[in-house]
Amino acid sequence: MNKDNSKDANQFHGLIDPDPISVFLAILGTVGSIASIAAYVEYQLDQHARVREQEEKTRRELADLFMALEVEHIELMGLLKGLEVILLQGTDHTIALNELRFEFGGCRPLFTYQGYRKYDEILLTINRKCRKLIELTSQILQRLYYYPLRLERKVFDRLIRFRDKLNEALHRSMSYEEAFRVYEEILYCGQLLSRDLRGALRQT
Repeated sequence: MNKDNSKDANQFHGLIDPDPISVFLAILGTVGSIASIAAYVEYQLDQHARVREQEEKTRRELADLFMALEVEHIELMGLLKGLEVILLQGTDHTIALNELRFEFGGCRPLFTYQGYRKYDEILLTINRKCRKLIELTSQILQRLYYYPLRLERKVFDRLIRFRDKLNEALHRSMSYEEAFRVYEEILYCGQLLSRDLRGALRQT
């Protein structure tokens, strides 16, 4: 091995090389759970009204849960933007996200130890947010089993289009730069849907 090759081989000694695509898959699967609400709405279109007092209690609980769901989407979007900054500025080399394929092995950031600690911190925070979204959606679905939430056709159609958008993101070929924009849009749509569903409670 000549001296130049030896120098190149030692250039990244001690750096950490994670694969961040798993973050995006976790977000897609987590946020996608909101689309399952549509199935419950369809099921309850033909159900009889429940006891009014219990309905009112459940309605208030649902309003709080949809509000929390909206907030979690906003905060998760901020974390995703933070991840983009870390990938661009926290590595030991220049990353052109528009040139990196959004696939396993498509992005190989080389972090210093301190840079990786920041990356790991935001990764863990994103995972906690995903877990919180799953918990909130589970609580919502349990209450929708007993509460006959009726949606205007336009809101229900937005739920269906949101589900289609998730499927498109799952199969779409894109770069990491595109992926950040697509997933930010998904989170924004999830935020607006949470608000629409909370608004629908006032009409039931």
